[in-house]
Amino acid sequence: MFPQAATVAKRRNVMPNYMKTRRLTIYLTLLLAACGQKNNTIDEGLISNRLLVLEDRTKNFSISKTTIENFKRAKRTSKDEFIQDTINVRKINGVTEVPLKKPHYPHSLIFKDTPAGIEETEEKEFNYLGQFPIIGKYLVSGTFWEHYECYLIDKKTGSKTTIWNKPRLSTTSKYFANLSIEYGLEGEPNGIQIWKIKKTNKNNLHKYLELNQEIWVPDDFVWESDNSIIIKVSSVENYMKENGQPKEKDFFYLKLLLR
Repeated sequence: MFPQAATVAKRRNVMPNYMKTRRLTIYLTLLLAACGQKNNTIDEGLISNRLLVLEDRTKNFSISKTTIENFKRAKRTSKDEFIQDTINVRKINGVTEVPLKKPHYPHSLIFKDTPAGIEETEEKEFNYLGQFPIIGKYLVSGTFWEHYECYLIDKKTGSKTTIWNKPRLSTTSKYFANLSIEYGLEGEPNGIQIWKIKKTNKNNLHKYLELNQEIWVPDDFVWESDNSIIIKVSSVENYMKENGQPKEKDFFYLKLLLR
């Protein structure tokens, strides 16, 4: 699902998973709850079985279990607003020049790869991936020695928003969402980011949710509606046990509801 992590790992000549001990990090204050009921105590059964419902104290979101049938149904009806027009922005001598709309000056945003012969740990490579014309955003990727990230670039202003991975728009282009790259690289996040497009200015993004945790590993996701995402995940335990290739029976599905 995420070849970017494999590319990063290949540069440092290690497998992209399971060799590093990661620390539990949750950027949001979360409350573990059973069946949607608030509870300030941690249910050990939920933790051990990896069957969890998460709810934010600010009531911005909730996560509950859903089914593979709902995931497949949403996949069938989802539309991708992303256009891979990579022929329009070519890399020349390691330089990727992304054009901006006039009268903005300078007229482009430039990304430079490291020249040949540079020390391996200093390598960086940028690639134009395409655009979301419906909201006026370009997408560029950056691959580094032990890191991968993407950039959403506003066509008018040149403003750059750094995100973990390639995003997808919600059904009415109200939100972006993106998963983390393949699990296992030390220091890399594991979870999902959601960005809201402000109504007052569609080119202005702000981070609505960033969930970085150590309970499940995301594999894929789909927007079910403008406020609902279904995420295909496996437990961290099963992911590591299967060397990063969980069997289909190891996956389960979570519904993330934005409020």
